[in-house]
Order: sequence, then structure tokens, then C-alpha cells
Amino acid sequence: MGVDCGFDIYPPLEPTRANRERYEHFLREVLATYGPRDGGDADRGGDGDGGSVVRVDPESEGSYIHFEVGEDPLIPRRCEHFLRFSSKISGRSAAEPYIRGVCKIARQWLGDRVHFWHDMNESGASIRRSGCYNWNEISAARRRIGEHRQEAEERDREETQMQDELHQASDATDRVDKPYAIRPITGKGQGFVATSKIPKGTRILLEVPLFKMPGSAEDIGSAESIVLREVKSLTKDQQRAFLALRNVQGRKCTPLLGIVITNILPLGGSDSGGLFLEASRINHSCQPNTQHTWNGDLGHLTVHALRDIEAGREITISYISGVSLGHAERQHHLMDGFSFTCACELCSLPPLARAASDRRLGQIRSINEDEDAAIDLDQVLERPAESFRQVRRLFELLEEEGICDIRIARACFNACQIAIVVGDKARASVFAERGYAARRLLTGDDNPTTVMFKRLAKRPAEHDLYGKNMKCYDDSWEAPRGISAEELENWLWNTDGWWVF
Repeated sequence: MGVDCGFDIYPPLEPTRANRERYEHFLREVLATYGPRDGGDADRGGDGDGGSVVRVDPESEGSYIHFEVGEDPLIPRRCEHFLRFSSKISGRSAAEPYIRGVCKIARQWLGDRVHFWHDMNESGASIRRSGCYNWNEISAARRRIGEHRQEAEERDREETQMQDELHQASDATDRVDKPYAIRPITGKGQGFVATSKIPKGTRILLEVPLFKMPGSAEDIGSAESIVLREVKSLTKDQQRAFLALRNVQGRKCTPLLGIVITNILPLGGSDSGGLFLEASRINHSCQPNTQHTWNGDLGHLTVHALRDIEAGREITISYISGVSLGHAERQHHLMDGFSFTCACELCSLPPLARAASDRRLGQIRSINEDEDAAIDLDQVLERPAESFRQVRRLFELLEEEGICDIRIARACFNACQIAIVVGDKARASVFAERGYAARRLLTGDDNPTTVMFKRLAKRPAEHDLYGKNMKCYDDSWEAPRGISAEELENWLWNTDGWWVF
């Protein structure tokens, strides 16, 4: 039967950020110690025959580093899959020096989870001579790697199919003249300029990220490694375009990471971000004329016109989108994050007008953006009419401030949600319809939140919070028809009929 020797990882490594980083260091040192150098094969295990014994498969989840000695011990790509590194060592096997060498490296990076064992006589007090796991457990773990690989391959096929479809759509889009050109902007570097009149609601840009950056990078070193790997995978043309982007980070990090930090845009509500070659050229304004949004269903960034944009005008987005900061806070944020002083129309207001704007923005933030703002479920349940009046005031402030971005859709959802909680289907439908119209203009019909608003407008009573602890009207209640816009607004904000069981 022969003699087995190896080491186990016990307890198994959980896929945390810290464990993944330590495991990555472990893999790198194994490759540095045993992997081929200068394009050739190497055998640095100690007692080998000098032939090629290490094979690396960067695409494989199961056998990322493969030692072609003994019973071919392997190291998987993912830390949670790594339970055992072992082989038969009796007879003519040359595996034992490699097992001991890799074990030494593992102890350096993975610590006391590493348990060496030997069929003959080497084991700890709590370790069986055949290791911490029985062979059924090891076989089950290897089957899970296979299942994981199959799932990954299936995801790759689905992603390839989706990308093919998107490329076809992008090809069709490329055949249409773009409504913008990237040109030098005085004091700003490159920027987007409208080449013809762009009507309100037009989708100006649909762009897939050059690459994504996970929000899970634990430190600068990890982030730099991720960026370097991503940039190396780009084509030469893509690398040139990437390196031409602005970097305002100075010596805080490597130039590559500096470019990413300067230009990255958020991908929806996740912690991750995306690097977009085209969108990175759109400059900031605190009163932008476009809204940029991540469409998770399409896997693309979209940019839509918030208002009509005349030919020759610069196209802008907000680098602090959806957040109502006063002048001083905005300037501090932009200088700290992007190293410029904003001189947009809003920031250039005279002192009295600027102070009035700051007061309005502060009120908007207190109603809609701060913690414990107006749309708090407990407050809605206890004082729904008061919450509703606060949202009405929010709409007034947004109009006074000339805001027409994502905050309008957010306010519509707030009003809709209050009406849903108190069981007012008619008003909930009206505000959901207005939210749908706003989201459609800001993000397009294909955005998942736009779809949600459309569904909510048709069936508000199906919302989980509908009529929670109170009921104002029966479900046949509908908004009045055939009345003027002013009469509709008066009816819409009238809460005299709201009462609690």
C-alpha cells in the first residue's frame, strides 16, 4: 500500500479578505520557490532529479499549482478549497522533499492551521497519522472543487453569451454618430462636448467597464496587486488609453492605482467600482446636466441628459451624485478626492445666493439623506401625515434649488412608500408613476429600478408594507380623473382621510 506523507489545513480557511490575502502570499512564495524561472522548468525540491516537476494552470480552480511527483499533489486556487497537500513517498517517489518544503512555506503564511503528518511515525498529539481528515472527507472536498469549476464554467458561458449580445448592441450603437466629442476644456483637461442638441432624457453613453475593482481590497498593497493584474490583461491600445487618464494621487500609491482611484465610478449599491475609458473624460459640475447610473442588468454604465443640452455645451456629471452638500463641504470633498476647486455655476453664486442655497441643501439632507430622516418606518407608522408633509417640503426645496437628478426619483419613492404603508393605493400609484417617469428619464426603460417603479405603479397593494397596521381606503380607491393639474396637486397632498385602526 505504501507510505503517505503530507500536511492538512485545519480548521479550513474561511474565504475572508485576510485569509485570501495570506493565501495569495503563500501561493506566490510556492511559485517563487518551485516554479519555472526565465521561461524554463525547474526542480528545487532538494532531492529531485532536476527535471520539470511543477506545472501552473492559472485558469484552473482545482489544480492551480501541480507538482508532478509521487501522486501529483496539487494546490487549488481558492483558499477555502485547500485541505490537504500529500502523496505516497515510499519506493521511488521523490515527493517528500517537496511536501516538507511546501509545508514550511504554508506554516509561514497560514500559521497553526498547518498540521504535518506521516504514516510511519510523525504526528501531533491531536493529529492522526493519516492527518486531520479521513479520505472520504478529502474526496468530498475534491468533488466540491469540481462542482465549483462546473458552476464557474456555466457562468462563463452565460457571461460570454451576454457579452456577445451586448457587443452586437454596441456595434449597432457605434454605427450611429455619437452626440458628443472629447475635446480640451480650458482649465479641465479633456471633456465631453455636445456636437448637436441633445434632448432631455437622451441616453448619451452606454459603456462597459474596462475592468472592475472589488470593494474588498483590504489595503493599498492588495489593491495595487489587483490593478496591476487587470492592467496586464488589457490590450496594448487599452493600456495606452488607461495610462492617458488623469492621476491626482501623487505618491500616495502606485501610478496605476492612482489612475483608478481618480477615475473609478461606483457600480450601484455595491462596494465595487468600475473603470470606464469614455466616462472618465466627463468632468464634474455640482449642477450637472446628465445623470450617470450603473445598470446591473446590462452590466453597463449609462449617462442620460437631465435637461436639453445645446450644441457646443460641455456635458457634465456630478462626482458627488445624489448627496446634498453645502458649498464648503463640496469644495473640501472635491479638493480632497480630486485635487481641484470647483467653479461651476452653483459654486460661483454670489455670497447671499450661495448662503440661501446652502440652507436649502441642508434641509434637503435632513429630510432625505441623513440618518433618522423623514422616511423612517416607525415615524411613518406613528405620524404618517407629518412624514408626508416633510416629503412635500422636500419636493419644494428640490424645485427651488433647481435639482432634477436622482433625488427627484428618490423623493417620489419616499412619498409612494408612505402612501403604501397607510394603505392609500391611489396616491401610491400616482407617486410610483411619477417615480417611473423620473427614473425613465434618468436611467432608461431597461434599468431595474425603473422596471420596479413601473410594476409598483400598476400594483401598489402587492408591496410588502401595504396597509401595515393601518388602512385609509379600500382597494377600489382610485385617483380622481378629469380635474386640473392644480386640483390634482391639492388632492394628492391632502391627508385628511388618513386614519389608524
